[in-house]
Amino acid sequence: MLVGSKNQLAIEYEIVGPPPSLSTRLCMWANGHIVGDFSNPHLQLLGVVEYWLEVELKNAKRKYHPELVAQPKEEAFGVLHNAIYGGDNETWETVEALSIKYGGCDLKEGLCSFDGWFVFLVSGNSEQRLLWRRDGAGVMEAKFPADTFETIASECLRAIVADHVLHGRKHPS
Repeated sequence: MLVGSKNQLAIEYEIVGPPPSLSTRLCMWANGHIVGDFSNPHLQLLGVVEYWLEVELKNAKRKYHPELVAQPKEEAFGVLHNAIYGGDNETWETVEALSIKYGGCDLKEGLCSFDGWFVFLVSGNSEQRLLWRRDGAGVMEAKFPADTFETIASECLRAIVADHVLHGRKHPS
């Protein structure tokens, strides 16, 4: 199922397997580019995808960094990557402080669909910016109106909950 527009921002998922152990393939689309590996043979449990969406929605305010929306994409990506994954010359205290500040921007956390990818989302006053890079490739970006990710993530979560019911499994909440 596709939620959103591939030409702007979308989350695509497919439920695989018989109940009760439903698994999910997942990826994102931004400006017509696939973000993540929909064909990854390591599937996520459906509950893991639900949890990921819930956490990302709760972290919406932690993604507010308008200074990173305005920076050139390589610089903004570098700030986020070094903050979350550590840079070459930072002390442990610096890495910890930067990780707390920017950690909510990391979208790949816990999803094997993003193995080999770095995916970050930052928000400004009127727009959001998705930055991503697959190992060894250049930095890509997509910009869209503020709250677009939250709207799509909420719609996707509702659809997944409905799919849970459709597949005969009660949603855990």
